[in-house]
Amino acid sequence: MFLQKMAILTFFLITTHQLIIALSTYYLIKLIKNYQHNEDLKYNLLLYFFCMIFPYIPAFLSFVSLRKWINDSHYDFIKNLINGSYFFPNQLNNTALKDKFESILSRNSFMTINGYFSFVHDASSLLLNSIFSMIIIGFLLPSELVVGYLISVILSITIIIISQKKIESLAMLIELKFIDYSALLAKAWSNLSLQNKLNVKSWREEFEQESNDYYKGSMRLEIIKQGINSILAAVALLPTAYLIFHVIFNGSDNPAVIAAIIVNLTRIFTILSSLNSLLHLLVELPVMNGHLKVLCNMDDFVERKISSIPYGNITMNGQPVNDYKDVIAILSTVSSGRYTLRGSNGSGKSTLIFYLKEFLGYNAILMPTTHNMMMWGLKNDNLSTGQIALQTMNQITSQEEKFLLLDEWDSNLDKDNKLEIDALLQKISMTKIVVEIKH
Repeated sequence: MFLQKMAILTFFLITTHQLIIALSTYYLIKLIKNYQHNEDLKYNLLLYFFCMIFPYIPAFLSFVSLRKWINDSHYDFIKNLINGSYFFPNQLNNTALKDKFESILSRNSFMTINGYFSFVHDASSLLLNSIFSMIIIGFLLPSELVVGYLISVILSITIIIISQKKIESLAMLIELKFIDYSALLAKAWSNLSLQNKLNVKSWREEFEQESNDYYKGSMRLEIIKQGINSILAAVALLPTAYLIFHVIFNGSDNPAVIAAIIVNLTRIFTILSSLNSLLHLLVELPVMNGHLKVLCNMDDFVERKISSIPYGNITMNGQPVNDYKDVIAILSTVSSGRYTLRGSNGSGKSTLIFYLKEFLGYNAILMPTTHNMMMWGLKNDNLSTGQIALQTMNQITSQEEKFLLLDEWDSNLDKDNKLEIDALLQKISMTKIVVEIKH
């Protein structure tokens, strides 16, 4: 993601922006010296004005390139995800895995990538601001102050490194809780709209548990982060306090230095505080890394092998099925025909259909029992359930796949639609192999 053209352009624009801002302090100092020595101000005044105005251009452009970088990276992530080896027919009805995948795909992926890259943009700006400003004020401030500033930086970074692992592990845990929580929220409409007491009660009980776990965890993480931030604030702002003490009580032998500090005190305070802001932002780094690791961890999406032995009694065209491999052997010897599977609930009929699909791959098309979320390349607006089923079946049977695998296609259909689809399948079975589960 960081090697994309838009990423390189974004960092270039950030660097240009912060370098010019740092130069504005340099030219301000030159202006003060020109004024004290009655020298011509025009050249340095013009450059100072340029350094105050021009940075807005690369700053604005860096946000535009950042947005393009985020969009491109999110698109690439989605493409890699949908083209990855995470999809297996037998996992269609794995609700937990389905909810997690849909949460990652439709919600968490964009939020995480957008948040991470925005964080990188802001952190880079602050980092470069601190580096360039340190170089500039190194020529302006007392050397002991610069040394103190560097010491505070080293101490602050040490604190961050020590606390990073704990924050990252906690952030990963919170992100997993958020995925579970968002998956539960996605079920709200289905469980609340019908106003069935059992559905409403069950959903609300889980909601109370999941929301409590997530909110408690996120509060704990925030308290830890802010505790570390308070320590960093004390460490990183010590040089700033010393600067004010130095100006008020010690003075300076160099009038130019005194004048520069007085005239530009707000700017110098901002310079010295920028690293403090950066350090606070870096506390978020393990949090962002934790979110990204959760997003990219697909260990759960591995193939679960299906046993070839049925759970109960299954028949195919009236003949008992003792092993799914026997069905494959039979289908491998024919070029067409209609094969009907029957058996009691839980006997393994649907499992057999998924077993066949996994074996046949793209040479078969499978229509599961629940297929309302599946897209068949049709417009189903203002059609009845029976019309949709008939239109879908016509679309499926017109495809080039040799095998049609149908899981209870006749459920929830009236008699006329059943007869029409049955006749269609009978016709199709003359040239294709139809394997169907029927009541």
